[in-house]
Amino acid sequence: MLVQAVRRAKVEDLYGHLEAGQLLQLETLSNTLERIANIPEKELYAFITTSNQPSYSQALKLTFNDYDVYVPDSPSIGPIFLTNLQQLQNFNFTKTDTSRTEYVYRVAEVTQNVYNDFNVSSNFHQGTSTNIAVMDLDDNYVSFTTGLYSLFGSGEITTFGYTLNIHNKNTSCTHLPLIITDANAICGRRLVLGANDMALATQLIMALLVAKNNVTATIEAPRFHILSNGSIGTEGFHTPLFDEDVLKYLETLTTRPVLAPEPYMSSNIVEKIKDDLNSHSDSRGGGIASRF
Repeated sequence: MLVQAVRRAKVEDLYGHLEAGQLLQLETLSNTLERIANIPEKELYAFITTSNQPSYSQALKLTFNDYDVYVPDSPSIGPIFLTNLQQLQNFNFTKTDTSRTEYVYRVAEVTQNVYNDFNVSSNFHQGTSTNIAVMDLDDNYVSFTTGLYSLFGSGEITTFGYTLNIHNKNTSCTHLPLIITDANAICGRRLVLGANDMALATQLIMALLVAKNNVTATIEAPRFHILSNGSIGTEGFHTPLFDEDVLKYLETLTTRPVLAPEPYMSSNIVEKIKDDLNSHSDSRGGGIASRF
């Protein structure tokens, strides 16, 4: 939806088309980022109001397929997500299994059951999300996932050019930042990403750590969604699509097969193996991966 809107508005005519590998020399932006980066931490936090001061908590960790998966603790959906991964781990899926038709069905079935067992649709609010994933030269990792409680928030743009959020539910969001490191090698594969909900996060982890897909194939792969009524939805307007055999399996998990509503939430990822860096921005959100 967003990508289509950008095309229809002919935004590229104003700002130009970006190509993979293109070098952008933006001196003002670079200087601004450098100035912000050099502000001492205490001084930087002085600009943040008391009500918006960050809170700190110990991350939860699960070792899954020889990788340590880190997620935030309660009240986030992190603990439930790790429960879902543990149940999938009991199947001992192999890379070969991921190419079989019933594999997606099994992942969807387990995830749907966990959603129902923990009453996720009632206890958490999905909303919209955007994700920023960052690594620096010193191997500091940041995964930041945020969004509005509903599409377009208040629906009104302020004089400053942004839309206000509306907190119409007193529940935690399903947003899930993730950091993954090799459990056996310090300079092994490290991954930073984020997801709008547990179903998306599960599919990404399974693709990365079980199917062993590269980051681009993982992010652009077809996805199923657990809808608010507990049924399974699929994406009809993003390619590639699930093949017909997979769709027939998924149809057995829901009373009526449906297409998940647009816009599809995007997920961005940064991967580092030794000193080699890879990154990908989800085409669902029309983003561009970049390095500074």
